[in-house]
Amino acid sequence: MKVSIEPEPYYFGTHRWMLNVVFGRKNKKTKRFFLGQDVKFCSRVLGYEIEDLFDDLKIKKWNQKSSQKLGNFIIRELELTSKILNNLNEWELSAE
Repeated sequence: MKVSIEPEPYYFGTHRWMLNVVFGRKNKKTKRFFLGQDVKFCSRVLGYEIEDLFDDLKIKKWNQKSSQKLGNFIIRELELTSKILNNLNEWELSAE
């Protein structure tokens, strides 16, 4: 699991988060979930200020490891299982 960050085309200074999940032991399945703007998702869904979340997760710079750390945190925090993820549509986790 990892979170990809893309610039938000409509709002300067914000970023759009996508959660990329690979699950399944035999038949691997990949799903991508739109989470929304970074600040909105952190505050509305996770209940964190983005700076506090990154401090708690000890994320200093954005790279593959920090992307996976954030993705795993979101999965744990929202108690998302493979079964739940498999049944969700790509927009159902969004804070928008």
